Amino acid sequence: MIYAGEMAVGAILLEDLEEEPCCYHLHELLIDGKYQRKGFGIQAVTLLLSRLKLERKYPRVEAAVHEEKWGAIRLFEKAGFRMTSYIDSAAPWNRSMVYEL
Repeated sequence: MIYAGEMAVGAILLEDLEEEPCCYHLHELLIDGKYQRKGFGIQAVTLLLSRLKLERKYPRVEAAVHEEKWGAIRLFEKAGFRMTSYIDSAAPWNRSMVYEL
């Protein structure tokens, strides 16, 4: 969960993918609409990445972002993710982003 004080404002869903290529997969980054564009998303992703760097179970974090969600794409780029050329045929509207730990 992501909190502003004691108020839950969002959530992150992270999965360990243990099949090759092994990685952390960021399934969801959800911020309540009332709290978007207030810095909660970037703070949550930055904190998550710092904890995953310490854990070092996998060498990277992957995320799939809908191609029309430009705010989310910019947020991930600001956090250090880069766009890849991979396109999942089951979800061709998503863009694959990766962060190398």
